[in-house]
Amino acid sequence: MRTIKFRGKRLDSGEWVYGDIVMFRYEAYITIEAYKDDGLYFGECIVRPDTVGQFTGLFDKNGNEIYEGDIIKEDNLIHKILWIDEASAFCRCDLKDACIRYRISRDAMSYVKVVGNIHDNPEMIKKGGNNGHQS
Repeated sequence: MRTIKFRGKRLDSGEWVYGDIVMFRYEAYITIEAYKDDGLYFGECIVRPDTVGQFTGLFDKNGNEIYEGDIIKEDNLIHKILWIDEASAFCRCDLKDACIRYRISRDAMSYVKVVGNIHDNPEMIKKGGNNGHQS
């Protein structure tokens, strides 16, 4: 069975939180598990809706989870991970032009490294992130 979870940046602190998502009107909540003195409890954090990304179910070569919105690197090529409706799949996309895309696979992701994400590292997108090479 595939793990379905999301991440988002907390509205109050900007910290990343991971868990299930609840959408209510114009707000997004991530439910989190936390431990207190009296045991496990579940809470909700309001997150910025524009930062919400789904876990792809895949890991990079270092064992890091890969999420929608992550920026990955393989050799000199740098791509962003996006959900593409027309492909019905998560794809690795050119940083500046999401029309240039390739479906991701477990085998292909075993050669890449997560180097950031589109929310924390917008400068990578402005530079194109490909060190002058075409992807």
